[in-house]
Amino acid sequence: MSEGETKPKGSGWLNVAVDYGPLLVFLGVYRWFAPEVAEPIGELAAVIKGTMAFMVAAVVALAVSKWRLGKVSPMLWFSTALIVGFGALTVFFGDPTFVQLKPTIIYCVFGIALLVGVWRGEGEGRGHEAHRQHDREQAEDAQPQHLRARADQVRRDRQQRGDGSRGQAERE
Repeated sequence: MSEGETKPKGSGWLNVAVDYGPLLVFLGVYRWFAPEVAEPIGELAAVIKGTMAFMVAAVVALAVSKWRLGKVSPMLWFSTALIVGFGALTVFFGDPTFVQLKPTIIYCVFGIALLVGVWRGEGEGRGHEAHRQHDREQAEDAQPQHLRARADQVRRDRQQRGDGSRGQAERE
């Protein structure tokens, strides 16, 4: 896009369509081709046809996201790569196990990412000690001198008691 152009503004329904459209296409095609009576060959054919439609719909969703929203989220890139990769394996080998692995892999990757974030100390919210210390420093900088002296006295009193209970000065 040139400097003068603005990126198209996304709408809520379009984001939902891009995220869930391919899955709905898969389910619709699978349901359309699923046999009335449960038979392995018919079920497998329905899964393969649904998977091929899923792959095409995922690539279309990727293109629509770039075209209409002006960007493609990392989640959509990752999901589309897994859909096309494992979908191709499903079609090539005629084994639905590959396409069934896709959600498991996505959940594992996101779970690991969340655990790494917690391990590194990110995402612990406002309760994290570093955030509390930062908040105290900002509050102290904003206080007039007489209030800062009073807050320091309350802190010293609290530390001397050692029980963390609120004293009379703090309740006032």
